Amino acid sequence: MSDLNALFQATMCHGYFPSFHIFETALMRLEEETGMSFTIRVSKKIREPVEDAIRFRYRRMRYICSLGGTSRTAGAKRTHKCGCPVYFEVVLKPTGLKVSKYSMLHSHAVSPDSVVPPDERRCLNEEEEEFVNGLILINTDNQNIRRIVRNKYGKQLHMKDLNRLKLKLEINSRQF
Repeated sequence: MSDLNALFQATMCHGYFPSFHIFETALMRLEEETGMSFTIRVSKKIREPVEDAIRFRYRRMRYICSLGGTSRTAGAKRTHKCGCPVYFEVVLKPTGLKVSKYSMLHSHAVSPDSVVPPDERRCLNEEEEEFVNGLILINTDNQNIRRIVRNKYGKQLHMKDLNRLKLKLEINSRQF
């Protein structure tokens, strides 16, 4: 369990956000610093006046932890969910966007290390890919390959990255 109520209050509840862009920037900074990850669950868009629609985008938003809810049993995306109850609500007031309600008691560990790295940090250059291909060819265990790549190159490979490389190797071996 991770209780981040005090940190969230200090970062996001200090006042009003004069635009959606400023709110979004503060939220992204909080996510990077803490390892929390949020998605919009419910939102009410602004249609008119156009100036408000451009500046604030939403009248009301409810964000939930990315691990909130339950996992789907089937489908292309199999994101692990643990039913985390964390949420916060943002409403548009005359002076700007304001966090109105929140609960930051996560049902899972939260740390900056737990953030899934962006795709750029997963991309292997040619030399690194050749090294991984060599590990695949000698039947190295997937977890060991991922650990070796993380330690040697500082890159976080996902299983889908390894599967893609294995498929590429298989296709190349059939061509020759």
